[in-house]
Amino acid sequence: KGARAQIHEGLRESVYEQTMLDTEMFSEKLRDHAEQAAEKSELLVEMLFGKVEARLEDITHGLRARAAAAQQAREARLHAAEAASQAAQQPAPAQQPAPTQAPTVFLARKSSQDMSGAFIAPLACVAMLAGMTTLIAMRFRRSSITIEHPLLG
Repeated sequence: KGARAQIHEGLRESVYEQTMLDTEMFSEKLRDHAEQAAEKSELLVEMLFGKVEARLEDITHGLRARAAAAQQAREARLHAAEAASQAAQQPAPAQQPAPTQAPTVFLARKSSQDMSGAFIAPLACVAMLAGMTTLIAMRFRRSSITIEHPLLG
């Protein structure tokens, strides 16, 4: 082999080395970009989770306040009904005592199932958060890079 063949082999080797270097730099750039995207998505998910958590706390606080107010109103009606029942049981000078207090107490009671549908909203928010987290994770998942042309050839 002559000098010309050695030069030709040296050129092929330098082209190969340059291609490998370029590929390595490109893959490092892609890796850095993927890491930055993952960090940004984690921050976005944390921020979204914080907002949803705060909203759920607000909803829960509101539900508890409404439940407490409804309970106080029921207790007030019950006390008023009991007072009316006791007043009705006091015999007037010319009247007979009232036959029973059951209707008065029955009117003062209220079903405790008024708040049964109130917990659907927090559950819907949690389901929405889980869905959005899944979508964000799918958006920024790592995917493989296919090489269409071989580096040597």
